[in-house]
Amino acid sequence: MRRAFIVIAVALAFAATGCGSDSPDNTASANQIQTFADQQLELRLDDNQSADPFTCEEDGDDQQWTCTTEVRTDSPDASADEAVELTVNVTCDSTGSCTYTPKT
Repeated sequence: MRRAFIVIAVALAFAATGCGSDSPDNTASANQIQTFADQQLELRLDDNQSADPFTCEEDGDDQQWTCTTEVRTDSPDASADEAVELTVNVTCDSTGSCTYTPKT
């Protein structure tokens, strides 16, 4: 009897892990969002610019993210080097297709 109770409890626990989730299975993860944002940034940097990887956080729901980093511009005169914070919005649809929109 006790063994049957444990088996039923374990089965219910496994079944419950899939219940109550309102996000689809194909919603992008934080790592996927950051990788996408970093790839988009790399395509947009000038030759004299560099940046650390983005830090991304959910912005209201699991399909909108705000990502920030600092973009450094190297100049021939080291005293004129500049660093500017960059914030972008990454929005993904239910199919996993994402868009990258700079805010600043």
